[in-house]
Amino acid sequence: MNEFTIRANVPGAPEDVTTLFLENPEYMTLRIRYIEMNDTEAEHRRSWLDKSLLHYSINDFSTRPDILLSTAKMDYDVIIFGGEDHRRIAEFMKEHSSMMVNKIKICICMKSDPKRRAKLIMLGFDDVIDIGRTHYLEFMARIFSFWKRYQDNAFSRKKDNEFQRSMTKAAHAYNLPPRLRSVLQHLLKSPGNTATYNSLCIAASSDSNPITRENLKVIISNLRKFLRPGYRITSDRQSTYTLIQPK
Repeated sequence: MNEFTIRANVPGAPEDVTTLFLENPEYMTLRIRYIEMNDTEAEHRRSWLDKSLLHYSINDFSTRPDILLSTAKMDYDVIIFGGEDHRRIAEFMKEHSSMMVNKIKICICMKSDPKRRAKLIMLGFDDVIDIGRTHYLEFMARIFSFWKRYQDNAFSRKKDNEFQRSMTKAAHAYNLPPRLRSVLQHLLKSPGNTATYNSLCIAASSDSNPITRENLKVIISNLRKFLRPGYRITSDRQSTYTLIQPK
């Protein structure tokens, strides 16, 4: 197992919070990269980070951006920018945010105001932490919240990709008209790939243009023409259609 980067036992942390952290080892071993501006508050920011983080790589803000953000030698999950020059940090994010996609992006500073924090968040930061007013336990909780959100989004993207592969495997999906696509999607998502006439009518209808069972028969007939070899749609002639997959 990777070494913990998040402190497991933070003084003053409620037991249930500590338990929640420890029950998520992926969170406890997040790879954290810290980009630091060498200004008068650098030592204060580093001291504050040390209260919540055990290990993190430290990089100088003046380093070339392609090196700062590179994942060639070592990847990272969280990137933290520390500095008081909000204008330079904003310019950096504006120019290089595309290199930090799917990374948790946080800025920490000693002094800030709502206008500056809002600008940085609008440019792509997940959060801007004023360490003079934020307890490090809250900082840890925020990272945990962002991590969960990124995990959920990644899982959702994975499920969407899997479903799109199922669509493409069953039919020439890229050429499907909208209603045919809606019916095929509903069949693939239904238990046993079996769906009732009524549910398929609802899936293919719009508020301004509902369809009838007769319309559905035409849609199913047209959909069959797009199915790949071995796939077929059967009807029990009573109430359901079933998408049959090749054995």
